[in-house]
Amino acid sequence: MTKQSSKLSSASRPSDELRPWPRRLLSLSLVPIIAGVVLIALWALDINVIGPLDSQPLVGLFFVLLGFVMSNALQKLWRLALGWLLIAAADILLLVPAQDAVRYAALALGAIGLLLLVTEIIARVRQTQHTRP
Repeated sequence: MTKQSSKLSSASRPSDELRPWPRRLLSLSLVPIIAGVVLIALWALDINVIGPLDSQPLVGLFFVLLGFVMSNALQKLWRLALGWLLIAAADILLLVPAQDAVRYAALALGAIGLLLLVTEIIARVRQTQHTRP
């Protein structure tokens, strides 16, 4: 391959510097995280904003998890996004007043999501240890 052909192939591909939308969308994923942290802080101060005061930290946690899902999905980290999504689904199931079977399903979803997160983190740690000189 000549220098000229490699130059053309790299010039024809739009880089991330030319397309600012992925970075803007990634920064928008901070909005639900901030909203969730505010809801949890307001709950700690005994200030009721939405629904019963007991469910406010779970709603705040859901918003934080939603921000993590958005952030990882925009970065195309699908296993992490799925793990956070399963934990968020478990959080929603815990918000619904239900029977014990639904609570056990929520625990199972949360455990599967946590397992996905842990396996991905372990794989990334091993990968960085192998690439270090």
